[in-house]
Amino acid sequence: NNNNTYDGAIFFKPFYFFANFNNDGISSKNLFKDSSILFDLLNSELLNNKNFSANLDVNIKNITNVNELNDLRLKIFIEDENINFSNSKIKWKNNLEIILDESLLVINNDGANLVGTTIFNFNDVNTFYTSFQILKKNRKKMKQMQLDYVYNFNTKSITFENPRVDGKQNQKLDEFLNIFNSEQDRIFNKITFKNFMNNFFNAYAG
Repeated sequence: NNNNTYDGAIFFKPFYFFANFNNDGISSKNLFKDSSILFDLLNSELLNNKNFSANLDVNIKNITNVNELNDLRLKIFIEDENINFSNSKIKWKNNLEIILDESLLVINNDGANLVGTTIFNFNDVNTFYTSFQILKKNRKKMKQMQLDYVYNFNTKSITFENPRVDGKQNQKLDEFLNIFNSEQDRIFNKITFKNFMNNFFNAYAG
């Protein structure tokens, strides 16, 4: 595909690898499936080598199976057995930008977990509310919300805590997330994400 480009370089003394991947469109099922290059990397012995360093930029214009998602900028920095995804971002249409802030991959007995903070920057919160069919009584003005999260790659489940809206904490949101985190099914897809957002704003409106 002429719209997909790849470039990079490998240095051997010391070992360092950097690459840029530019893709016109890819399905999220292919990007995050167990046989993808991302999961191959997570399961490889390379990450146990302190001498392995890499800097990868993955730029995907469209997520083909979710029309609303676009402009994925996945940044992966590997050094001293640490994998950092900080400053990765994706857009929901042009209404919302989702940023992974201070995001680090932690591998332990529980599997591979991405731990960090996600920031939701609303470019046009009213259009966002309309897209998600948020009830009018729940449509509060806001510019940003933040959530700390843990995403388990093995179970594909996520937990959230420490919610902030425009920099302020909210007890009702804490209670909502406690209930959400206690549920067995916390796998995110297009439908569950919309349901989560509806319930989130309903709790915030109180």
